[in-house]
Amino acid sequence: MPRQLMRHRLIEAAAQVIRTRGLAVATSKEIAREASVAVGSIYNHFADKTDLITAVMLEGLPTLDSALDQLRFCIGRGTVQGNLEELSRSAITFFAQYLPLAGGLFTDTELHAAVRTRLVTDRRDLSAVHAGVAFYLAQEQQLDRINRDVEPEVAAAVLLGACSQYALLTHMSRPDVLPAAARYATLTVFMILPALRPPGTSTPDRTSQTRSGGLTAH
Repeated sequence: MPRQLMRHRLIEAAAQVIRTRGLAVATSKEIAREASVAVGSIYNHFADKTDLITAVMLEGLPTLDSALDQLRFCIGRGTVQGNLEELSRSAITFFAQYLPLAGGLFTDTELHAAVRTRLVTDRRDLSAVHAGVAFYLAQEQQLDRINRDVEPEVAAAVLLGACSQYALLTHMSRPDVLPAAARYATLTVFMILPALRPPGTSTPDRTSQTRSGGLTAH
């Protein structure tokens, strides 16, 4: 098997073990069994378990890279509302897969510290996601498409926090009590729009938004 393909197979196997059985069970033996390979194969591709788990976080999860790239491309284009709704939908998908894996790291302080250091070094930690959204909001402020009194860093935290909360609830509550992810993203942006809108612009009526499935752009 080609080296890169085997590496990918091991990363997927490790992610699957962590998701379904927890980080404590993600031993080299269990990961090798999940991947249907010999234990020694792991060490042909990774220095140790920390290296493998770090690779899972860096390579085995969906990222928001493309969504953030699209957000930067949309500066001054379309509507702020529509751009943030699209970002929110992607963020919910990201957090839904990120949180179960990241949560397991808190049970192992040494592993958590090592993975965190690597993520920060590679600029793949969550602060990079937050910074990307805050950058977009700040740029839109300069174009007077967002109220200049808004703190971009705080607004980014509010939006991403709501998305991560939804993802957490999908794992910790009955699915029937939650709105569909796309609708939740739309309503989340709707809730923060009054604060984002520049002075003198109107706020859309929620009733008309609910009936039409969209919000009036500004």
